Amino acid sequence: MSTFRVRPVKEVKVEGKRILFISHTNKLPNRVLAMIEHFMKDNEVFLLNWQRDKDMKNNFHGIKHINIHCSANFLGMLKFYFKALQICKGLDFDLGYCHHSIRTLPLLAAMAHKKGAALIYDFIEMPALLGAHNIASRITILSERLILRFLEALEALLLRLTDGVLVIDSRDDILFKRLRKVQPNTECIMNYPSTEIPLDQKEVERYSEQYRGRKLIVYAGGILGSRGLYRYFDLMARLKEDDRSVLLLMVGMLRFGESRKDIDQYLRKKDLTNHVQFLPWMRYRSLLALLQSASVGLALQDPDYFYYQFASVGNSRKPFTYMLAGVPVVVSLPIIGHFVEEKGVGRYVEYNNSESLYTAVNEILNKGGIHKEMSRRGRQIIEQECNWENELYKVESVFEIALKLVESRKLILANRST
Repeated sequence: MSTFRVRPVKEVKVEGKRILFISHTNKLPNRVLAMIEHFMKDNEVFLLNWQRDKDMKNNFHGIKHINIHCSANFLGMLKFYFKALQICKGLDFDLGYCHHSIRTLPLLAAMAHKKGAALIYDFIEMPALLGAHNIASRITILSERLILRFLEALEALLLRLTDGVLVIDSRDDILFKRLRKVQPNTECIMNYPSTEIPLDQKEVERYSEQYRGRKLIVYAGGILGSRGLYRYFDLMARLKEDDRSVLLLMVGMLRFGESRKDIDQYLRKKDLTNHVQFLPWMRYRSLLALLQSASVGLALQDPDYFYYQFASVGNSRKPFTYMLAGVPVVVSLPIIGHFVEEKGVGRYVEYNNSESLYTAVNEILNKGGIHKEMSRRGRQIIEQECNWENELYKVESVFEIALKLVESRKLILANRST
């Protein structure tokens, strides 16, 4: 086994506690997995999961957990509430953590109140923003702005039940600033990768042998049109005319109705069946092993898509994953592109400019000196600055303050009763 070089972690503050994580997906985000793995070292950790898709494999390796299979609709949520409350009757915990789904926050708040535990909510996404957009697309008589105001007000009421909040990075810190007005114990956590990811050398060698003689270009993540799906294919159609060894690997799951049949038809039309491969979702360390053989990492996202208008550097994990593996990146969101160009770890291209995309990728593929320097700088930035280990102290701080708030409330109640 080999390991990326480790930057020392700041002193652990939360230890000897019982922590309950509550989730609504079998695929925990890497940020949450890293958090659980960290707290498992010095605490007792348990995961209660709302398994909305019984056929989806989970990534809870080594984590004590219970899956409660219920559908994703309102009745399924009520069923999950009932079963979770029954389980938690015999489950004591000092701190409860709820990630992303605002629907599970009232449940955990009720359980935490009954157990006298602290409560943390983690905004990995922007639920009010996404919810308003989705509702407005279905109920056209209401404006999206009005729906957003209502959801933000509801969100604020629910957050008053918490003892601490973690948020993702957002443009001009809009999410952080809004939530801190409601919950002072709020911190913005950058979605950076951990430097403590062990690599299985046999897996690295297997990928190296499998793709020997091919110039690999990789996209990793959810596969949908809004993230430049067909732009990747058009890029490959040009690159293969210059070099028949190029191969695009699309790693992830089709999302939001993208049709594999339509995709395959498009690839045949462009004569790309030998130059584009789809790989299923894989564990993070397996992805890093694969990336050891890659030459370019792509992250093409439409800046006009409503969600990406609020994006910032610290909520886009994909470019930093490429950098961790020493793979030069090509991005299309301006705010991330500025960072990439400034640090010399890749290229920024305008989303609709296919010529600049081709030029950027072709340059990285064929100019060894540029590739080598971008690779070196990318690894260095992750090792020294943009890593999960440097974010942990903020998570620890929020957890520690939340636990102290609960202890203070208990002390006040005890004094009142005497």
